[in-house]
Amino acid sequence: MLPTKDGDSSQAPATFALQEDLHPENDFRLFALIVAIDNYKNDAIFNLSGCVNDGNDFRAFLTDTLHVLPHRILSLSNENATRDAIIGAFVGHFIQNPAIRNGDAMVFFYAGHGARVEAPADWLADGDKIETIVAHDEGPSDAEGEVIYGIPDRTFDGLMRQLAHEKGDNITAIFDSCHSGGMARAALDMVARAVPPHVSPSPVPSTLDQDIWRWGLSTRSAATVVPTGFLYKAMQSHVLMAACRPDEQALEAARVPEPRGAFTVQLLKLLRSHNLAELTYARLIELVQLRHQHPQCEGINKNRIIFDATKLVDRAHSFRVTTSATSLLVEAGSIHGIVEGTEFTAEPSSGVPLDFAQNAVFLATRVDALQSALTCESSVPFPETLRDFRVVVSKWNSSTMKTRLHYSAGSHCSVVGPNDYSDVTVHLGTANGWQLERRDPLVARHASRVLTIPRGDVSEILDAVARFNFNLYRHNLKAPLRNDLAVELHQLEVIPGTSLRPTLRPMGDDYFDSAPEPVLCAEGSSFDVGPVQEAIITDMEPYYGLTLVNKSNHDLFPYVFYFDPNEYSVQSWYLPPSPNMAPPLPKEGRLPIGYGSSGTDSLRFSLPSGAKVDSGFLKVFVSSAWVDMRSVQQASIFDKGPRSSQNRKDTSFTDLWDESISVLTCKASYG
Repeated sequence: MLPTKDGDSSQAPATFALQEDLHPENDFRLFALIVAIDNYKNDAIFNLSGCVNDGNDFRAFLTDTLHVLPHRILSLSNENATRDAIIGAFVGHFIQNPAIRNGDAMVFFYAGHGARVEAPADWLADGDKIETIVAHDEGPSDAEGEVIYGIPDRTFDGLMRQLAHEKGDNITAIFDSCHSGGMARAALDMVARAVPPHVSPSPVPSTLDQDIWRWGLSTRSAATVVPTGFLYKAMQSHVLMAACRPDEQALEAARVPEPRGAFTVQLLKLLRSHNLAELTYARLIELVQLRHQHPQCEGINKNRIIFDATKLVDRAHSFRVTTSATSLLVEAGSIHGIVEGTEFTAEPSSGVPLDFAQNAVFLATRVDALQSALTCESSVPFPETLRDFRVVVSKWNSSTMKTRLHYSAGSHCSVVGPNDYSDVTVHLGTANGWQLERRDPLVARHASRVLTIPRGDVSEILDAVARFNFNLYRHNLKAPLRNDLAVELHQLEVIPGTSLRPTLRPMGDDYFDSAPEPVLCAEGSSFDVGPVQEAIITDMEPYYGLTLVNKSNHDLFPYVFYFDPNEYSVQSWYLPPSPNMAPPLPKEGRLPIGYGSSGTDSLRFSLPSGAKVDSGFLKVFVSSAWVDMRSVQQASIFDKGPRSSQNRKDTSFTDLWDESISVLTCKASYG
């Protein structure tokens, strides 16, 4: 059981139960806890000026714009926002509140100081540091002479996990604070919301809040890891919107008469001016543009509509277009397979007039690495107010897959004659389905040449096969980084002494240690591929991890996909989660996938039932700026659902991208 605070918040559940009876159904069901701290008890912690103003404005947004009932909002500020009060209010107002139904929206808003302090010796943390919320009474001692520590990231994570378990995962956390430390004054007339190093008491005791952060954690599972930092990619309990990157400072303007946090001001301005029924968390953070900081959005549910757990926006096939007086720019470039002449149509939405959407065609006239310039052809005038909309590809204008069959071949295929080379041939097969004969170079070498596919819409299946091959084989002809990228694959072992929260690390040899081997491409093939490395896995029991190695002088954003030729599915193994984040693969650096700090699952391999060998293809894209690559993903051709999502910051025409292909082969260790 979590600790509760003596006083008002412990009485909140009973009070709420009475008030909820008066408003049974016809209101916006949202509950909020607002913590805003300007004044600190410890003289070594400098006071702020705009946090309480931020908290009051956020409360006004909830009540005036969303019409949230006032009794569902609990505010703590200054001397009322002590360490015990914050944790107690979280428990009483959220976790133990009987008025909250499963699926109701819950929002935690914090404006105040953050800190980065030393971790206890047995808390494995990045850089041996943890992040904390600085409560009003943090400092050397309380009335009993005991040290008052900040609220660590793992404590907050434990509270969020229990809340999601009790009330559902429609939870939002908003942090207008930073945890980088450093100088107090960061820019002209701006103050950083971070306590300088060595002011907050540290290291924290290893047992601090252990009843909270241990909640729900297995003591044996190697997959259970307590996250480090408030921002981490794999969080399932909540979506977090933060004012800045972990290495940046959240700033507040010290101007009078009303000092304010730069992030909160912009965030609330956008929330008040947009239709929230069409706005996702990820899109909202993209719209927040600040000069000195880069807001972040993390969590697996960040593509949900704000405060609505039932709506998940999937825009796998669409691309954002931004307009100006002189140009149309679409956030899709050669990294997506766009070429000059690729054709787009407008995606229907409330912001695009229906007659324009039905008549407009957009052509790519200048294609760069990550974006392209468009021209518009339409019998309807371009709407003057249209500044930001999305388009879908209606014609790729790229090379097609050569196909031999007697039926319609699909929009991405071209039918060839009986004496011509074909990449794919469809045979009538048996009652069980059609026979798909594959001749593309990697499948011909590493997989079964013939695949039985279910009877049905052959053109739809062939289009999926063509998109699979298109994404697998396309490459940058300039190859600017080809010799500067490497992929390593290692078995993982548990670091000794981490039984409570086991941590994995690579061990043994790199499975990709052999030299790349050339791949034979048949004459007339639509596809071309250079030499590839192959990793052969015979032990299916251990967990495995990838390491991306960047030997170049460019900071890079990597995208890792697994192409399965047995079902023509494409899985994402790593996607950079935020357009505002720092590049995850720094120059002359490494990125762990499946272990370490990347927030990704470890890999475990298996063979299909009855098979002695099975191969798939690992494809790594890299770019010099963030780009949404979710459109590469696609479901199996044996699935009935949709086959394959897009959004990103503006970039210049000087960005670059590249890719590499490797083969992953599993072999039985017998026979």
